[in-house]
Amino acid sequence: MPVPQKQTELQRKLAQIRREAEERDAARGAARGKEEYVDLAKVPISIEAIELVPEAQARAAKVAAIEVKARDVALAAADPNSPAVQSIIQELQGRGFKTKLFRASESGLE
Repeated sequence: MPVPQKQTELQRKLAQIRREAEERDAARGAARGKEEYVDLAKVPISIEAIELVPEAQARAAKVAAIEVKARDVALAAADPNSPAVQSIIQELQGRGFKTKLFRASESGLE
């Protein structure tokens, strides 16, 4: 039995409202922690950067490398202070990269 179009539209709108609320929460969290915030839906993500952190490790830490220029890497994380994120930062720095960290929403990282 097909789902009525009004119900589908409502579900889509509710999902959009939840996503916007999550982005606002991430931005407020960044402001509280004196961190920079990035909305990953609005910035281009570099394939070259994504490949710097293995997918399983990135998913577990809720982090993504989003841009790389020469030896500078921008990272986005749901919790920039988590030990898993800090471990990835140390690993990248050990490979000669300079890192810049941003807070992002978990749904943005999906």
